[in-house]
Formats: sequence, structure tokens, C-alpha cells
Amino acid sequence: MSLILVIDDTPFWRETASCSLRVKDHEILSASDGLEGLALLAGHRVDLVILDIEMPKLDGIGFLKKIRRQEQWKKIPVIVLTGNTQRENIVRAKMLGAAEYLLKSKFSPEVLVERVQRWLAVDSNLPDSSSADPGDVVPGADNSMSISLSSISPILTAEQCIERATRVLAGRALSGTVAQVISVASSPRTDTQQLTSLISRDPMLSARVLHAANSAAYTSSRGVVTTIHDAIRNIGCTTVRNVAAALGIFDTIPSTPGDGFNPIRHWQHSFAVAQLCERLCAASKPDDAGIAYLVGLCHDLGEILFQTQFATEYHQILKLTAQTGRSYDEVERHLIGMSQSELVLALLRQIGLPDAIREPIEATYKAKGGDMPKHPLAQILTVANFYANGALLASSNSSLVAPLTQAVCKAAINNPNPSCPDLEAMRSEVFALTSVLGPISSKEASELMTPLYPRSNATIRIVREAAFSSYDPIAAALGAVAKIEVDTTLSRSLAGDAEGLVVIARSPCSSGFSAMEISEACQQSGRRDFPVFWLTGKDPAGEAPLPAASIVRHFFPIELAALMEFVAAVEKKQLSKAA
Repeated sequence: MSLILVIDDTPFWRETASCSLRVKDHEILSASDGLEGLALLAGHRVDLVILDIEMPKLDGIGFLKKIRRQEQWKKIPVIVLTGNTQRENIVRAKMLGAAEYLLKSKFSPEVLVERVQRWLAVDSNLPDSSSADPGDVVPGADNSMSISLSSISPILTAEQCIERATRVLAGRALSGTVAQVISVASSPRTDTQQLTSLISRDPMLSARVLHAANSAAYTSSRGVVTTIHDAIRNIGCTTVRNVAAALGIFDTIPSTPGDGFNPIRHWQHSFAVAQLCERLCAASKPDDAGIAYLVGLCHDLGEILFQTQFATEYHQILKLTAQTGRSYDEVERHLIGMSQSELVLALLRQIGLPDAIREPIEATYKAKGGDMPKHPLAQILTVANFYANGALLASSNSSLVAPLTQAVCKAAINNPNPSCPDLEAMRSEVFALTSVLGPISSKEASELMTPLYPRSNATIRIVREAAFSSYDPIAAALGAVAKIEVDTTLSRSLAGDAEGLVVIARSPCSSGFSAMEISEACQQSGRRDFPVFWLTGKDPAGEAPLPAASIVRHFFPIELAALMEFVAAVEKKQLSKAA
């Protein structure tokens, strides 16, 4: 009889996996997140772990990182059972020694039991991934077998990829009526009568604008709205534009979903980025605000199309990457003749977006090594993308956030410290737009209207170098889930009742923000074990050892999950102190 730990934040999946294994006489422990899972590991001799990826407090990738650093846990087989199909998460799970990666969309009790039995029967010999090079992939499904990449026949050529994209996108360009509505509604001199006339020419658009005006998000005490003119007056020109743009763009995407991929989270992120792009652009170049909105709205189209139209090839690339140990880029070029980024750019061109919208998106994709692109609207898109992730309107918890310097904001919008948006209002509008996209179940609606992370009781101080802008995605993310205070001086930040400190600097060597200075300040304030999240730009001199175990080093940009893991640790410390 083996002891199996099931970690999943959804009760349905915890119980489904547990019941499937109990009938085979396995003992089961269950946890709702990675932190609970670690606590159970510490008190029991667990033989195998079933692990979800997207969870609050500590996600699956964070859990894997922690157990692979511990001698007593590093050899425990871990089977990932998740709905997350993002390439980076699958590859990272393999890098961290995950034995299998099973998708919930293809869940079968028989398959789960068979995989569990296989790994329990084998003397686990997982490589030591605690020191694995980021470029290496640890083979997962069969550690003893090495497949030669040259022995595998390609699936598609680059030409066949483009041909498929052309075929599935035929006739799906943005309609002329929708484009006109967006243009008129975006004008500071909007003519309501002209807008009414334009919308009335398109029966489908008319129906959807009326549906939006009568939806729970926009309904009022004035009763049912039955005319386009009243709909515009009820919900406003900006909302009409947003609905028209969202539905017009959404309708260009073929309906076939990728396996386990839900594009709605991507759409929510795109709506948020679109609003931020428009707001940022309006302050410096108001005539370009409408174009900026569409750039933000369309920036994820290529990724969504890749996930929905090349899902089979995507999973084959991931599987072969794990089996061969070769890099993902090398495998995808062998199997489909081009890289994912090249295919995404090709898909964008096939959609038929106007050059003014497509070019800044392409410039953003082509920017290398975290550098800001040179295209003016691409710079605004980059800033908006980071801030939308920080507002927890990200497509997943592996989305990236980074602090923004005043120089970056100045270059993008000629303002080093633009005003921050009302995040609650923005989230409400994004969720309202989601509700009019199409038919979704009440369960799906509930999940999609819920932020990626819940509010916590953590109290955190942020101290950042003065060169950073107050338009800060890191502060937005932390402020969405915790009580925060922001300062620019380290010594002042250690006063008060905060139980965690986030330090943001351009470099690990920045005066007043180095690891040694942080450690000394903590000691002088009597808070030697104060949890510190030290976030900096890359250190050209390499990584120096940290002077205190309580300091956690990260280089930006970072995944949301890493930041939220720190918040969870601070909350746990506060609760422990209160008890």
C-alpha cells in the first residue's frame, strides 16, 4: 500500500484523483495548494505526488522547485495533472523532474492509475534538477530511453503551417462596419447619429450592442433598451466602441479550441491592455488613442491562434522535447519548420490587420532580451502589458511583471510618472466585456470573473530606487492582494508593522539597495529574520552570495507566481506570529 499526496485547489479534481486511486488500495493525502502540500510532506513518508499547476499561495512550479532542493524529497515521483497547456510551464515541470504531464481535458481514471502504478513500481532515478541548467530538459516519461531527433519525421513544413493559417482565417478579417464604428466611437467629436446609423447597417452588430446594453453589467432602472440610439445613450460611446471592437476581433478567431486551452483569460488580458494603451496614448498623442486601443486588443491574437489551431503539434513538440532532452526551439523547428514566434508573426499577418496595428505588435514580439522596442506604440504596448499583468488581469500566473523606470515611461508617453488607473473599475469593465463575448456556462463565468489570486491579510512594505516610476506593475500586483506602503528609503521601510519587504533596484549594486545593505538595515532594526523579496535588474558581474537566508533574490521580469508565493509566505508568518 502506497501513500499518495494529491495537490489541487479544485475540490472536484482532488476528489476525482483520490477516488481513482483509493479503489486500488492506495492511501491518500490531499492539499488545496503547494504550501499545504509541503506541510503534509514534512509529516508523512509520501511515495508519489499528483500535482496541479495553477493554484493560489504556492503553485505547482513553485512546489516542484522547493521539493527538488530538499534531499529527502528530490526523488519523489511527481505526476502533473492540470488544465494548463502553456509551453513554459510544461517544459519547466519537466526540467524540475516531473515524471508525467497529464491534461485534465483528457483525464481518464485508468490512465492515471496506470501511470501511478508504473512510477511506484520503478526505483525512481530522477536527475538532480535542483542544479539543472535552465537550457536542459529532464526527460520525464521514460528516463531510460533517449530518442534521436533525426529519427523523427517532421509533422509540417513552414509552408504547410502558413497554408493552414491562410485556410482557417479565410474571410475572417475585421469587417468594414466594425472598423468604421471603432473609428467614429473613438473620436473626441463622436456623432451619435452617425454611430447609430453605422451600427444599424449590421444586424449582427446591432443585436450584440443591444444585448450588451441589456446585460446585467449595463442594465439600469430605465427598463429594456430596444433601439440602438438608446443603447448608445445608455452605455456610452466608449463602451459601444469596446463591445464592437471586442466582438469584431473575437469573431475573427476560428471556434475550434486548443486542447485544454481557454482563450477567455487571454481576452480579458487583451481588454485590459487595450484600455491601458488607450489611456497612456491619450495623454501624449490623443489622435492615436483609438489605434493604441486596437493594438492592445489584438496583441495576443497570434498566441491565441497558435494555441487553438496548432494544439496537436504543440503537444507533440512538448512530448518530443521531454523524450530527447533537446531544446524546445530545436524540436519545433524540426517538427514544424519554424519557431513559435515566427509562426505567431505569420498568423498575425494572415489575420489581415492594418499595418498601423500589426507593426507595433510585431515590433514587440521581435524585441530581444527584455529590451524596449523602438516603435512608439510598441513601447506603450510593452508598458501596458506589464501593468495589466500587475493588475492581476493576466492570462495566467506565469505571466511576467516588472517595475518600470521613469526613463522608460518618459520615452513611451513623455511622462515619467503617469497617473495609475482605478484598478477596481478596470477589472469590472473587463469582466463586463467578457460577459457579452459569447455563451459561457455559469460555472465558467464564475471562474472567469474571479481574479487569479485572492485577497490576503499580508502587510508588505515596498522600497524602490527613486529612478523607478510610480506607475509600477509590482506595486499594482501586491496592492491587489495585500496591504502595502511604498517608500524610497530602506531604513524607513523597516519601521512599522509590516511583516515583509520588497526591495526594487535597477542593479544588485545600486547604492542603498544592495544585499549587504539590506541585511545590515534588518539587523540594525532588530528584524534579522525579516522576509525580503529583492528584485533587481541583471547583475553583469554575476551572482554574489546572499548575506542572509531571509533574502530571496529575483531578477525582473518575474512571473506573477513568484511574487504571490512571497505574499503567501508573509501571510503565513503574520498568522504564526498572531497565534
